[in-house]
Amino acid sequence: MTQTENVAVDILLEPAASVSIYLQALLSAGRRYEVGVLQQRHRRASEDARSALEHAGVWSSATQVGALAPYRYDDQPAEIDVVEHGPGEAKREPGLHAHLVVRLLDGTHLDRPALERSLPFVRGRYERSLTDGLVSDLGLAVRELDGTLQLAGIPDDPFASFAPTACRVQVGVRQVR
Repeated sequence: MTQTENVAVDILLEPAASVSIYLQALLSAGRRYEVGVLQQRHRRASEDARSALEHAGVWSSATQVGALAPYRYDDQPAEIDVVEHGPGEAKREPGLHAHLVVRLLDGTHLDRPALERSLPFVRGRYERSLTDGLVSDLGLAVRELDGTLQLAGIPDDPFASFAPTACRVQVGVRQVR
């Protein structure tokens, strides 16, 4: 692990495949109003995920990882920045997604097992906030597909060929997917 990896981690938040497919259809059709609503809901969902991450207790410790002494947590949680990208209008441009970049104070260490345990909660909060917002604002319906909430009405065919474009917001920062 490098020094940079000890002081920051990048948590990637990607919308469900159906949301990305729907966004591309909206962009192709020139439906800017709906694209704007989707982007606003994505922004709100990213902030909800940040709040969930802070609530889940992403704390830094002055005790070295793997030390015999137990973690000694700082009084303040780590700083978490939200960096948004998208909507991915060009083919090579990354699609709509966000990064939660957790930064620690110098001389502290991230409690990675606690962070990794909280990720399903944080991602679930993001996905639920985004889909609930789209249902509310655009009147869309959702369905569960392979354990993930997807927008209803998107045919199954596009899912097979869908692949998100990779994006790294910070060079040298460990990204958690």
